[in-house]
Amino acid sequence: MCIAISVFDDDVLTLSVIKAGKVLTRHVSGDTDTYDMKSVLGDVVLIADAFGIPQKTEDLKTILENENIWKKFEELEKLTHMILYNPSQDDDKEMDWKEINTNPAGKKKPDFNILMEKFKNMKQQ
Repeated sequence: MCIAISVFDDDVLTLSVIKAGKVLTRHVSGDTDTYDMKSVLGDVVLIADAFGIPQKTEDLKTILENENIWKKFEELEKLTHMILYNPSQDDDKEMDWKEINTNPAGKKKPDFNILMEKFKNMKQQ
């Protein structure tokens, strides 16, 4: 199982859980009306399992119900201890990376590319 996260025009967040090439669930939130899209609360149990936090389903649901996608990133990163959004140098959105990437436990967060390699290796086994 893997997670694909995308942000459309800094307004809409899409989070998909994918297994064997099939989308198991998709969460869509943010300013969806502007783009004629529909907000969808994804299957929280599947998303929690994909993040490796099945015991935190209620916390995850509360976070996913927040329509502010940047606050959602911040809270998801705290809950999962992962970096989920890394603004590029060319990003015109002014953001303090330290503000959205807090880690109250002080633990080192795993690099997303390393996590993706682990997912690929797990799939091949």
